[in-house]
Amino acid sequence: MRNCSAHAAQSVSFSTKEIVDAARNFMPPELQDVMNVKDEKELRNCFTLVCTAMMAQIEEGNAEAMKDAISTIKRTN
Repeated sequence: MRNCSAHAAQSVSFSTKEIVDAARNFMPPELQDVMNVKDEKELRNCFTLVCTAMMAQIEEGNAEAMKDAISTIKRTN
């Protein structure tokens, strides 16, 4: 994602193939199948939720954060 954004001649978003691929690859294995059906807005929201959960795990030691994020994403699919 960083490389795509940093080296792109045009603006990139969650509709750009490289960004979509990177976001999907970043998702936990439990969400790989779900990510294939997400549109741009849903993918961006899922990516943000997973990143937030990861930060909660690192900063707060919240071991349940990722499980909660995965459950939320699966429930909305």
